Amino acid sequence: MKLPQVQAYSDPIRFLRACHAVIEQQVMALEGLVQEAKKVGLKQSFASNAEWGELLQFFSIEAAGHEKDEEAGLFPFVLEKEQRVGFLPADSPIRFLVDGHAYLVSKVESLLDVWKQFLNKADPSSEASEHFISIAEEMVKAYREHISTEENLVYKHANDILTPAERMVILERIYQRHDNEVSMPMLNFAQPTFTENLKSVPLDYTDATSSVSISEEPTEEEEEDVPKEE
Repeated sequence: MKLPQVQAYSDPIRFLRACHAVIEQQVMALEGLVQEAKKVGLKQSFASNAEWGELLQFFSIEAAGHEKDEEAGLFPFVLEKEQRVGFLPADSPIRFLVDGHAYLVSKVESLLDVWKQFLNKADPSSEASEHFISIAEEMVKAYREHISTEENLVYKHANDILTPAERMVILERIYQRHDNEVSMPMLNFAQPTFTENLKSVPLDYTDATSSVSISEEPTEEEEEDVPKEE
C-alpha cells in the first residue's frame, strides 16, 4: 500500500488528509490482524499472513514519510503564522504531535524487531508474543488519537489561516522532501536548531510558487475550501 502522490494535489491540506485516510485504513487492517493473533497465536498469524510484513513496511516507510511531510511542510508555517518563532508553549499541539511522531516510530520499530526475528526462523516466545500484541494495540490506539488531534487542532486551523501562496510553498517543501530526504531538517525540539528551521520559512511568498508544478486543477469544492487572497 502506498500513500497518495503529492504531485496529484494542488492543496497541501487536502493531500495530508488523503494520506490520513489511507493510514486509517491500514490501522484498521492492523487491528484486524492483532485480533486474529490473539485468537490463534502470533506465530500462526505470522505464518499465515504475509500482510504482517506489508503493514509493518507501510508504517515504517509510508506513514513515517507522511509525518516528515508534516514536519517539513505544514508545521513550520502554522508556527510562523501564529508568531511563535523561538517560543513554543509546552502545551502546543504541534509540540505534542512531533513528540507523538517519535512515539509512533518507536512502536513500529519494536514490532519490526519481532517480525524480523520470525523471518530469521526465530519463533516468538510466549512472552514476546504478548509484548508484541500489547504494543500493536497501543499503536492502533495512538494512531487514531494522533490523527484525530491533527485533523481537529492543526489541519482545521491551518485550513483557516493559510493563504493560497503559503499553501503552494508548503507543497514545494513536501516535493523537495520527496526528492531528497535531507533537503530540510525535521523539527527537533531537543536541538537548538529549531528556531533556525523556522527562520528558513520564507516571509515573502510573492514569488515562492515559481518552481511548483501543479498537475491537478482544483474542483469547485476545493475552491470553496481554500481562502482567496485579498
